[in-house]
Amino acid sequence: MFCYVYIWSVIIKSVALKKLRYVTLGCLFAYSVLRFGLKYNTVFYRYDNILLFNYEDEAQRRGTFNRYKNLFDK
Repeated sequence: MFCYVYIWSVIIKSVALKKLRYVTLGCLFAYSVLRFGLKYNTVFYRYDNILLFNYEDEAQRRGTFNRYKNLFDK
């Protein structure tokens, strides 16, 4: 994951035109948002806090995990 920072900086620096550089940067940003958004958009990565209104206790979280644990094995 840390190599992406180096590779993307080399790609952005290699683009000569400033407008094209912004387009390249936008494409890389869209790619990273889609990649991480689709990868971590499961019930296992759902954030839960006692200060939030939809707080789930441990029994509910365990039931959700047991119901969807076949997704985790993939």
